[in-house]
Amino acid sequence: VSLTVGSGKGKSGKDLILAMVVGIECCSRIALLMGAPHMRRGFYSDGTIGAIGSAIAVGKLFDLDKDTLSGAIGNAALLAPCTVGGNSMFRSAARPLTMGLASASSILAVTMAQAGILGPVNILECPGGFFHALADITDLSQITETLGKEWETLKYYNKPFVGCRLTHLARQSAQILKEKNNIMVDDIEQVTIRQAKSSLIVVG
Repeated sequence: VSLTVGSGKGKSGKDLILAMVVGIECCSRIALLMGAPHMRRGFYSDGTIGAIGSAIAVGKLFDLDKDTLSGAIGNAALLAPCTVGGNSMFRSAARPLTMGLASASSILAVTMAQAGILGPVNILECPGGFFHALADITDLSQITETLGKEWETLKYYNKPFVGCRLTHLARQSAQILKEKNNIMVDDIEQVTIRQAKSSLIVVG
């Protein structure tokens, strides 16, 4: 969404990178706090939390001031696709729709704020708000305790394989075994994979 909006507004590469880093950093910190409790409730964070991060990035590209950006974040929380379905959703062909809806919601959230329609500025942390309703979390100190000292954005990497990262260890292990032992498909009778229970909600 940053590339689309940035190109449309004639922003420089530097502006685009800055907006993406700001959005990713905020989104990552929210996701680290909400992650497991959020997903155990059946939500898919790419849609819910993704809308917040995207709105922050888009708001940066729109050059919103602090108050207007706060209202845009409030709008994004109201508009975020409430993607549910647990691990059944992960095997659905409609899964990519959640990211598209999050991107569309973020653009709408920002344009509404720019027009003076501001969402509640405390919707993330208020009782019954985003954190409380979607993950039952009230202590938000983790989000900012290392802000300015550690960059979650620097921990991102390119996926070596298509699909959920939780399946990659098995794929990499199979690749290593094949290369070291010259194993071919016809040589394999059975494959046993052990997966952490906490990962099953994602990979099924």
